[in-house]
Order: sequence, then structure tokens, then C-alpha cells
Amino acid sequence: MDNINPMPLGIFFLGIIICTAMCFHPAMLIVSWMGAFIMLGTLKGVLYALKRNLFVALPAAIVLSLINPLFNHYGVTVIFYLPSGNAFTLEAVCYGLVLSCIIVVEIQWAYLMSIVMTADRLLYIFGHITPYFSLTLSIALRFIPRFLVQLKKIRCAKKTISFGNPQKSKKYTFILRVRQGFSDFFALLSWSLEHSVKTAGAMKAKGYGSSKMTSFSLFLFTLKDACYTAIFSTGFIFIFAMLVSGRFRALYNPVIEIPAPFSNAADIATYAVFIFLSLFCAVRTMIISARLKGRSNASGSINGGYRLWEN
Repeated sequence: MDNINPMPLGIFFLGIIICTAMCFHPAMLIVSWMGAFIMLGTLKGVLYALKRNLFVALPAAIVLSLINPLFNHYGVTVIFYLPSGNAFTLEAVCYGLVLSCIIVVEIQWAYLMSIVMTADRLLYIFGHITPYFSLTLSIALRFIPRFLVQLKKIRCAKKTISFGNPQKSKKYTFILRVRQGFSDFFALLSWSLEHSVKTAGAMKAKGYGSSKMTSFSLFLFTLKDACYTAIFSTGFIFIFAMLVSGRFRALYNPVIEIPAPFSNAADIATYAVFIFLSLFCAVRTMIISARLKGRSNASGSINGGYRLWEN
């Protein structure tokens, strides 16, 4: 299977996150949420997507929408008055609901981005833009799991020699745990400094800094990737221009004014482009999933999982 280059994928997620953050129109938010929900259901399962939206996203949206009127009292439609005398208005509730929906949908897209854009793909993107930052990021991503493994080794060694766990009264338990934590931290810090010196020496011995920095990657930028990049870039630039021009501006103060979704040709074209971009990867993932499932059933073996960025 040919891999899709990380560049168009990065443009897609960056564009959908920016456009969703700038949009306050309910119809646009629903379209963005549908794309995120379908993609999440395809990647993690429909049951997982339903649990995440019903038991996490929905309660969070309701709570945030009810918190906003407690601090903001704008609007002309008064529902009731608080004990402090301030008004609890419908406009404040609706605005809080829209803000909470934006936050929830943004979190959904960010979570999907963390699944699709793995470390090697991020290093590919930043390696062509800023090679030095890409090198620093790769070293950091490599050191984090090694830190955790070394910390487990330190704690295991201390338990073996019974250091830091004396049998004393319970009133000293918290103090001893803090002291043991600092001891583990300083031991880990000493190991990391020693390891960084060795890494620097190895990089210098291999000629780092002696010539222009280059990068290596297994990903190829093909004509298909160029088409994806052009489609995503053009579509999100068009949507961004429409949002900046105020075409989908929704007002919630002092009264609620939400324009009709399909009032003219420009709005119809914008919605069509946004629906296509939001559902493109989701529908594409569903097609890939069904294709791979059919192949696995036909061969009599089921290989767990598939990848959004493969076809």
C-alpha cells in the first residue's frame, strides 16, 4: 500500500482546526463535528465514539454552556434572575453552548491528529522546514520513553537493596516518599546528563555540524500527494476567506442573529467545500476499512487495524 505523504495530512488537520476555531455558526460546527465523529468511529469503533461523545463531550458542553450565564449577563431574553440580582439570559446560554461545542470539536480533531500524525510524520514535516528543530524533537521523543525505563530501573534497584523504604512509623511516610522522589529525580538527572554527553560525543564523531544538514525519510511526495495538497490548501484558503469576510458571522449579543445556511450561491459553495473537506478523510477511512475487512475475510485471516493514511 502506498502511503500518503504527511504534508497534505498536516495541511488538512491544521486547516480544519483553524476553520473550526473561527466559526460560530451552528451549521458549520455540526458539519465539523460529523466529520470528526465519523473518523473517530472508523478509527476506534462506533461504540468508542458514542461513549466519548455522550459521556464526555456532551456533559462538558452542557456544563460550560450553563457556566457562561453565571458570569456574563448580556442579552434581552431573560430566563430568570439569580439570587445576586443578575439576569440569566438565553443569549448567554446559547453563546456558552457554541463556545463549548467549538472546544469539544477542537479536542476531537486534535485527538484524531495525534492518532494519524505519528512521530515519524511530524519529524518529516519539520525536518524539511526546520531541520535543527526536527533533530531536537526526535531526540526528545527518543529520550522520554528511555527516561521512564531508567526510572523503573532506579526504583527497582532501590527496592532490591531496601533503600528509601525503612520500616518507620506512619507519620513519616509522606516525608520519606518525598525524599525518595527527590533521590530518584537526582539519580535520573545524573544519568540523563551523562547520557547527553555521550550522545554529543557520538554526534561529533559522526561529523555533525561539519556540513549542511540533510534529512532522510521513507515518505515520497508523489503526484497523488500533490493533488491532495492542492485540494486541501485551496479549499481551506477559500473557507478562511469566507470566514474572515464575515459571511458566516453569528451574533449572540444583544439578540441572537444566525443567518440562513444556504441564502446565496457563495454560502452554498462554502458549505459544499467545507462538507467535502470535513467528510473526505472520514469517508475515505470507511472505504479503506471496508476494503481491508473484505480482503481479510476472503483470506481467512484478520489483521488487526488499518491506517487512515494508507490506501
